[in-house]
Amino acid sequence: MNFEQTKTAENLAKTIVIESLNYTNLKYATEIISKNKSINNLLIKISKHDFAHAKIFIDILTKKTSFNIESMQLIVDLSLHLGDIENLLLKIAQNKRKLALDTYTNFARIADEEKQEEIKDIFLNIAKIKAKQSNLLYNYYKKLSNNNLYNPNKEVKYECINCGYTLKAKSPWKKCPVCNSPQEFIFSESFNIESNPTTEKSCFNAYEICKTKKITNKKLLDLK
Repeated sequence: MNFEQTKTAENLAKTIVIESLNYTNLKYATEIISKNKSINNLLIKISKHDFAHAKIFIDILTKKTSFNIESMQLIVDLSLHLGDIENLLLKIAQNKRKLALDTYTNFARIADEEKQEEIKDIFLNIAKIKAKQSNLLYNYYKKLSNNNLYNPNKEVKYECINCGYTLKAKSPWKKCPVCNSPQEFIFSESFNIESNPTTEKSCFNAYEICKTKKITNKKLLDLK
């Protein structure tokens, strides 16, 4: 069978659309969350990853085939995530988790069946990256929902994104004492502590379930 006729080739084309949509969603989100610089910077970083993922899949397709994406009928989720900041973060986190534990693990299973070992490994590695993205976004969502993004109840190091001022304390400043930037310019490593993590192990568990039963364990996708 020619590579162009494989499901893996079709799935690669789908990933280009998926990652392009991810990039668009996150660019939209950065406009909505522009005032909170720490979250905004995270979204910009993740959007760059999604853009890079799309390019990876484009490069694979162009090297292996003259595959014409325009001739395909692609059925993918093209919904934009609209809403307030908290809802926006939750929806994007849920989407990333679904990509990690459903879409990319299923694509990896198909690539494995079609003896596309290198592409299978890429799909699984991208799944792990999506899992990490989901963790970070969900953590911000939970902290915002519980109103404790800036109140961790323990001593942590805070940094002003604008001027670089740092302070180790149980709670940060209302305004930076150096440049007067508001709290939205504060970053702390504590923001990135994972809640309800989607781990590398859970990605491979999802892959093994998908590989043996050829279905997704929907319970793995729950993220509330």
